[in-house]
Amino acid sequence: VSIAGPSEGDGVGPRSSTTLSAPAARALAPPLLLVAGDSARRLFAVDDETDALVRVVAGDYPGPIATPGLARFQPGFGAVAGVAFDAATRTIYVSERDHNRVDAIGVVDDDDDATWTLARVAGSSSGVAGARDGDAGAALLRAPSGLAFDDARRVLYVADTGNHSVRRIDVDSATVPTVAGAGALGFFGDGG
Repeated sequence: VSIAGPSEGDGVGPRSSTTLSAPAARALAPPLLLVAGDSARRLFAVDDETDALVRVVAGDYPGPIATPGLARFQPGFGAVAGVAFDAATRTIYVSERDHNRVDAIGVVDDDDDATWTLARVAGSSSGVAGARDGDAGAALLRAPSGLAFDDARRVLYVADTGNHSVRRIDVDSATVPTVAGAGALGFFGDGG
């Protein structure tokens, strides 16, 4: 069942007729379904219970469809390859694959877009790729993609695709260790 439109366009409008461009990942943030629109460089929110408008939540500034100056809209936002939601703090996490970082969108007031915030959680602010553990502000990632938030442990798992590893961001201590992978492409046998 399709809950939001075909495959091209800016993704804004009634969910039954809107268009999305290469949706890459999704996460539930009840009552919304968050959809990472990879090639659109945006994060969308779809209300699956009504035929409400699909909203652009964050990403590359979508021109006339967004209020200018909102922190979560940035010109040149990276391809949004992963999304996760922390229900306790109402924080949305997104991975910017080609900018080598993970960001947090703070949802302060659902009804007031101007109160939402955007902050880098891990990875380089300038987009430099690398593989470095430690303090989240100094940790480096390479093409991060899939995200998963562990509510019980308060950690965000990151598929650090370009480094062939899985990283963990402890959101309370702001540290980033590697939890799996040696940083090199693995070999899985000869197929026989």
